[in-house]
Amino acid sequence: IMLRILFVTDSYNPAPSPNAICVERLKRDFEAKGIACNVIALRTFSTHLQYPIDSTVTFVEPDYIYNRLFDAQFTQNSSKMDRMLKVSKLRGAIYGLFWPLVSVTHLHRYVKAIGKFLHHHKNEQVAVIGVYKTLEAA
Repeated sequence: IMLRILFVTDSYNPAPSPNAICVERLKRDFEAKGIACNVIALRTFSTHLQYPIDSTVTFVEPDYIYNRLFDAQFTQNSSKMDRMLKVSKLRGAIYGLFWPLVSVTHLHRYVKAIGKFLHHHKNEQVAVIGVYKTLEAA
């Protein structure tokens, strides 16, 4: 039985957080030892951004508000960006330190993506490692 590691994290390249950098290094080291690795992460960048596709990384789509915040960064409309930042800050204050993972929408999308991954790799031994609490909040 083949061993595979699934990292579940709050972001990944091309918009990495400290968590994503840590996961990327662990993934690279495990793969160098012959252990297959995959990543499921929240897409924390605009859909307008061009980035190289890595078949071992699956991005969970953010909910509407979070998605609009990313896309607002690529517009020239500063008032739209200001509104989205205010909404995001208010939402972050409500959700606390675990934002964005306490969003019911995000949790549902993560669970769905993990379930699909585990079903696809049911003949392999999979270790699931969650890396999602930001270092700043620790």
